[in-house]
Amino acid sequence: MDVATGLEVSTLDGHSEIFSVAFSPDGQTLASLSVDETVSLWDVASLHMASVQKVRRLPGHFSGLYEIGPALSFSPNGLILASGSRDGTVRLWDVASGRELWSLKGHSNLVTSLSFSPDGRTVASGSLDTTVRLWNVASGREMACLVSPSPKDCLS
Repeated sequence: MDVATGLEVSTLDGHSEIFSVAFSPDGQTLASLSVDETVSLWDVASLHMASVQKVRRLPGHFSGLYEIGPALSFSPNGLILASGSRDGTVRLWDVASGRELWSLKGHSNLVTSLSFSPDGRTVASGSLDTTVRLWNVASGREMACLVSPSPKDCLS
């Protein structure tokens, strides 16, 4: 979509029911989450073309990706992408190669949000299981789990 004119300028072909997107920090790559259980990476430089060029497809999530929350986040340096899923996992991907670095398991429900720390060493994941988990990016190990005994405790 051209912001100035409101006209569509290109289409993300081959990726159905996109529910979440994120730009890399340098603005050169667009990541999208889809219910087809994949993450796709797109070349932003090709936005002027009728169809945006897909750089790679990252398969691996099961039970579909979460449709509402921004369960997608680039590391501050843009080298790692985190994606969250309905299956309770968080996956860390090497953006350049498309290789899965870690499958982080700990949530028992939908992963609805992800965020990297400013130094990129930690990723936080939030879930409908009422937990926030902190993960070490280098090792893939859980560092902490913050638990809300009841969702209403956070809504005061």
